[in-house]
Amino acid sequence: MGIYDRDYSRPSYDSGRRVSFILPNVTPVVRALLIANVAVFVLEAIGLRGIIERYFALTTGSLAQVLQVWRLISYQFLHGGLMHILFNMIVLYFLGPFLERVWSGQKFLAFYIGCGIVGGIFFHILFLFIGYRGDLVGASGAIMGAVAAMAVLHPNMQVMLFFILPMKLRTACWASIAYFIVSIVLGSNPGGNAAHIGGMLAGAAYALYSIGNFKLAIPHRMSSWEDEIKTDRELAAEVDRILLKVNQHGLASLTKKEKRALQEATKREQKRKF
Repeated sequence: MGIYDRDYSRPSYDSGRRVSFILPNVTPVVRALLIANVAVFVLEAIGLRGIIERYFALTTGSLAQVLQVWRLISYQFLHGGLMHILFNMIVLYFLGPFLERVWSGQKFLAFYIGCGIVGGIFFHILFLFIGYRGDLVGASGAIMGAVAAMAVLHPNMQVMLFFILPMKLRTACWASIAYFIVSIVLGSNPGGNAAHIGGMLAGAAYALYSIGNFKLAIPHRMSSWEDEIKTDRELAAEVDRILLKVNQHGLASLTKKEKRALQEATKREQKRKF
């Protein structure tokens, strides 16, 4: 909520118990990925799906197409339908900012694309071993990599598997892998499920690597992030008090310190937006 969106017409502002759900602030790389995926989906939706998938989807159609390595990246930005992109982007929106803050934007982008690439390689491995033929589109390999990474970093996080069953994230990941394997055996979307497994293995491997090699950096970044959240909350409470004072006594009643607090809040708000 912006500092100009607060409602001071409510009686007993500080009385009672308030419950709020705070959405994550979108980080720069996650924002760029969201925009890129949605932009490509719009192009597909307006009638360009055929030509886009012909040159950018991952496919086992011919050896020449298999060797077009750019498809290992480009296929990640194509989606087969509204629910496909909606699910992937929701997970990216909620998990991506956390991982980007922990690892930095550049490393998160490499992680995300890398998980998608490994997912695409698993798709091709399936073709080599069982002769599976088909096309692959979607960010699911990269997204499942992010889910697996979160399961390594926060295994006891409570989630709803398939939006139905509550369980720990670590348990949900093992259950998902088992489901993907069974689906491949039964012939249900084998290419897509192979990509899911590949992405998850890559995501878990990178998270384990990061814990082993950046164990001092991760707590430091987490501590900095927590400090920033604490500062935001304290500043928001101060802004609430100041704006309530303005509402009751006018702008002229503010001290220099209170004006500086409003300026600082405005700068932080603008920084989050851009």
